[in-house]
Amino acid sequence: MRLSVLSLSLRFLAVIVFFSACKPQAQPQAADLQSLDNLARADGEGLSYNSCGDPNGTPVARIKVSGGSRESAQAVQAALTAVPKPILEAFAAVSGEVVLNQNPSALCPQAMNRAEREFANENSSGSPELAPCWVLEQRVIRVVLPDDPKLIRHQTVRIMSYVYTQFFAKRLADLAANGAGTINSETASTIRATVERLRMQQEDLGAKFLTDLSTRTDRSAFNRLVKLKSSDEESFSNFVLAEAIDSAYCSEATARKFHSMFPEAWNSFSRGDNRWGSARSDLGPAFHKFN
Repeated sequence: MRLSVLSLSLRFLAVIVFFSACKPQAQPQAADLQSLDNLARADGEGLSYNSCGDPNGTPVARIKVSGGSRESAQAVQAALTAVPKPILEAFAAVSGEVVLNQNPSALCPQAMNRAEREFANENSSGSPELAPCWVLEQRVIRVVLPDDPKLIRHQTVRIMSYVYTQFFAKRLADLAANGAGTINSETASTIRATVERLRMQQEDLGAKFLTDLSTRTDRSAFNRLVKLKSSDEESFSNFVLAEAIDSAYCSEATARKFHSMFPEAWNSFSRGDNRWGSARSDLGPAFHKFN
């Protein structure tokens, strides 16, 4: 039976949190992109804002929300209904919190690497201080979002996707590499295989996304993303997977756009490969009907 990064994270929750104590404390993401169509937009093309989640729905897990207005807190609850169930359950299991602030950058250390900063600067259409991030403090993981209902509905699924790749997957990899005495060799081997399967999913998705972009007359987005991939393949893979998850899960409208605009990437995300499965198989169905 194939195990996912998130199911293994729940199994080794206490150990992952322990290993997190001495790891990098934050991973801000300054590029206010959101969804594959925004990631792939041509130079000079405007950003489209997506409104994720069901305002009348209830998230599958209860998450603590602090700070911000009542309207913003309600926007968080609506947006969380669009977050894939395994990600939200794992986030709740580590007692994750959402913090709302008028200026998220004040709580988000600038830890992006050079390739990410250059890519963000080329693509950002909003104020960098309003970009979300996740922060690890005293073994508590917090997602920091702007105190703005529109931006909350636009950003939440994406930043939670980074928690998936940058926190859970990375900590599992650390555990497999450095957990001698904590886990046995068979368990370490299982974890390594699971993390490698996610890496292969990301690699295939990124390649198929570039294939979709290569057919466009305007090659500005393709060239920009190839540059990012050559500078930092891990950052490229994380960008593409986060935007793909947002596109697939945010709303029925964004999923349909994903399907029609990026067919190769959609097939990779939804169907994958017999050898490593698909991101969809690990994350489950969306709250909307277009799956």
